[in-house]
Amino acid sequence: MRSTIITFLLVSIATFALASCSGRNSSSTEPGRIEFKTYKIDKGELPRGCTEKYEFEYKNVGKGPAQILGVSYMCGCTEAEYSTDILKPGKKGKLTVTFRSRNMAAGPFSKQVLIITNLAKEGPDKVITVAGTLVDSK
Repeated sequence: MRSTIITFLLVSIATFALASCSGRNSSSTEPGRIEFKTYKIDKGELPRGCTEKYEFEYKNVGKGPAQILGVSYMCGCTEAEYSTDILKPGKKGKLTVTFRSRNMAAGPFSKQVLIITNLAKEGPDKVITVAGTLVDSK
């Protein structure tokens, strides 16, 4: 547990450092703002050992450009696919989180993905969650 927390903190610090060095929105126009259609998806009961994909839709609801610079995970069982393209106002995107339950015990789970955008001042700008309950196969 302690090593998981330390790993998470190190990945978060590295991601934040990357975000602070990567072209933050420095124009004098109003900034963009990424909003997700939903911030948590719970798929209910899933068989242990499964691989499940969760799709999160988002939109730039601000007046300036927005961009996802990176993501950070709470554990190695999740990973995300996303575009780093600059999102113009009103444009939509999709972030897909893959959850792998290999070697996980039966029971409820909730895994967070921290999202760093060009608009975040410190730390993650957004947090999305994948959830469900792992059950033994019959």
